[in-house]
Amino acid sequence: MLATVSIHVYRRTVERAVEVLGDEQRLARYLHVPLRELHAWRTGGELPPLAMFLSCVELILDDERSSATQLYLRR
Repeated sequence: MLATVSIHVYRRTVERAVEVLGDEQRLARYLHVPLRELHAWRTGGELPPLAMFLSCVELILDDERSSATQLYLRR
């Protein structure tokens, strides 16, 4: 069960990072990894290395912070 949850979290995180940048190709370039490798992470075929996972998390957090800042400044 724990392994399944972990795979799901990794896959969802990579998927969200793709959404932030717009497509798989942009995220692959951002992470400096081959597109086929990123696709395997996104589909749950493989787990990304921890450093790549954390880079995706950081990208997502930066996007969330930016969005929150923009909302705050519009008030």
